[in-house]
Amino acid sequence: MSSEVRQKVAGLCFSLGLGASTTSAWQPRDPWPPPLASHVMTYVSTLSRVVLFGGTNPAREMSATLWSWDGVSWVVLDEDGPSPRIHAGMAYDTGRDRLLVFGGIGSDGKTLADTWEWDGEQWMEIVTRGLGPGPRDHHALAYDPVRES
Repeated sequence: MSSEVRQKVAGLCFSLGLGASTTSAWQPRDPWPPPLASHVMTYVSTLSRVVLFGGTNPAREMSATLWSWDGVSWVVLDEDGPSPRIHAGMAYDTGRDRLLVFGGIGSDGKTLADTWEWDGEQWMEIVTRGLGPGPRDHHALAYDPVRES
């Protein structure tokens, strides 16, 4: 197995919460996200990267950091967005080139119903008019390019 493949497998294992690779040659590089559980991840095609948001570390401290992974290295993209949370929904809107995060469980233990979008530079909370989805966690979020929604 090549070094590049080992690194990609290690990154995937990390992101799935499976721990380090079983190969002895693998070594994490800085920066590197802390061990996290209950985070969300999606692929952002315009960046050619997987992004990771939120989660909780072994000390049960929640994260609000947005990380990206290109198959070789991790990079912090933003730390000034939605409040720390776990079990949120996240999707990438290819039509508008926006990353969306909805709901989850906040650090106070309450289920959230807020919507956030990241335009590649900054987060903005989206306030909807009328009825929208209620508070939820442990849900999935997907973008439908045919319906553009």
